[in-house]
Amino acid sequence: MTLHEITYTIKDIQGKGKGLFAARDIKRGECILSEAPLVYVTSNLQEALKSIFVLSKKNAKYFYALCNVHHDISFEFGIMKTNSFPLGQGSTDAAIFRVSSRINHSCDPNVHQSWNPKTKKGHVHASKNIKKGDEILKNYIPILQIQEDRKRLLQENFKFDCRCSACTKPSSERDLIITKVNICTGLVKESAESDPATAIQYVREVLGLLDKIGGICKTSYYYDGYQISAMCSDYSLAQEWANLLLESYQIDE
Repeated sequence: MTLHEITYTIKDIQGKGKGLFAARDIKRGECILSEAPLVYVTSNLQEALKSIFVLSKKNAKYFYALCNVHHDISFEFGIMKTNSFPLGQGSTDAAIFRVSSRINHSCDPNVHQSWNPKTKKGHVHASKNIKKGDEILKNYIPILQIQEDRKRLLQENFKFDCRCSACTKPSSERDLIITKVNICTGLVKESAESDPATAIQYVREVLGLLDKIGGICKTSYYYDGYQISAMCSDYSLAQEWANLLLESYQIDE
């Protein structure tokens, strides 16, 4: 039995199609899934379409079984638009995966999906401890946004209203924290060169705020702390940030 077979199962979910569930307790940082793309989606959509038509019978079955919420375009393009995962931050290239495309969305996710350009594989790591039987959930959109903006983006791009734990609870407190995070993020960038010590204080403030909403999205702030500390030659502090960054990369990247 492989690692992948013992970490998750795929089940039908009423009103949500299919989803992944933990087959056993999974620890934070553990790799749940590693897989090569079923289809690459580049800016040349006609080439992507051709790659679908030459899939093996087995892989074509996997592709056409995926969800399509975009019924105003061709079925193949609809599946691509619904399930494409960007291959790196800011990349225009994307891919569709046989298994990880089945992972449903949450604004309070318990896994992080990433792309490794060296191995040409997508990886899913647990960002929290996951209990046996719990659904495995990732975020389809950037989640450091207020609830109203998240709901709008999800409806526009994926045609559903999110009912996750972060969206069913009163939004005011979480929205306030996210607003403070975004303000402090701007202040980190503004003060990084002129006042590094203050910038580090803002980084620490952001990390404290993120802890209040589940400790999400910390990696980029560890990197900010590392860069700012190294820039002002505080190598001891830079090492501390580097250690946090390395631990986080093992999960988030």
